[in-house]
Amino acid sequence: MHTLWQDLRYGVRMLRKSPGATAVAILTLTLGIGANSTVFSCASATLLDPIPGMAHPAQVVSVMGGAPGHLPTLSYPDYEDLRRGNRVFSGMTGFALWPMNITDEEKPERRSV
Repeated sequence: MHTLWQDLRYGVRMLRKSPGATAVAILTLTLGIGANSTVFSCASATLLDPIPGMAHPAQVVSVMGGAPGHLPTLSYPDYEDLRRGNRVFSGMTGFALWPMNITDEEKPERRSV
């Protein structure tokens, strides 16, 4: 225990002796701890925590349509038919990974949804 106090006193004396190196060491530690906690928080929120509002995330399935050899596409009317006729899933949602044209009674708009 005695040598621990001696080592601590020696360390403090060396830190006082070179304030520039002390500032660099403290800055490096601060940035390292901050970056580490940021990365872990992101990984925890996206990989470790369950999906919000979903009781059983392991039971999530993906349904895709389309012809073999082509991009998997499912039109919105097809999605609506699947959703209305659904007797198996507790709920359904849709998403698109690429922009699409959305129309109403006016001109079409290109949107990413």
